[in-house]
Amino acid sequence: MFKKTIIRLNIIIFPLVKLYWFIFRPETRGVKCIIENDNKILLVRNNYGRKRWTFPGGRINKNELPEKAIKREVKEEIGLNVSGIKLLDSFISTAEHKKDKIYVFLAKSNKKDFKIDNIEILEANWFSVDNTPELIGPIALKIVDIYKNVNR
Repeated sequence: MFKKTIIRLNIIIFPLVKLYWFIFRPETRGVKCIIENDNKILLVRNNYGRKRWTFPGGRINKNELPEKAIKREVKEEIGLNVSGIKLLDSFISTAEHKKDKIYVFLAKSNKKDFKIDNIEILEANWFSVDNTPELIGPIALKIVDIYKNVNR
């Protein structure tokens, strides 16, 4: 019951947040993490928004370093402790009408099992970088390109 209530609130609140972003165009900072295990990468789908596949991550809290934010977000969303965290790149996204600086990290997981946060994450799965799902978001596609360029 509680989970369904939170998911419904996300469905109601998220469009209002997007309206705020459209009107005020805030500058925000976020993190995304490419997690590798056995030549596969982990993608997630959120319970809100367009529900496209993307990488684990989220917003950076005030006075929080990106490296700390990515560890926190990965732990909250999929219950993994990752190692070998390395900053690959950063870019500005205006996809949601805000100026969002996104830091892209690469990390490794020695565990293939994960435990998703059912309130925020709809599903998660491991994919080959050359065989990602069709319903993948534009930011995730950019991150896949960054990953491929680093691994050439």
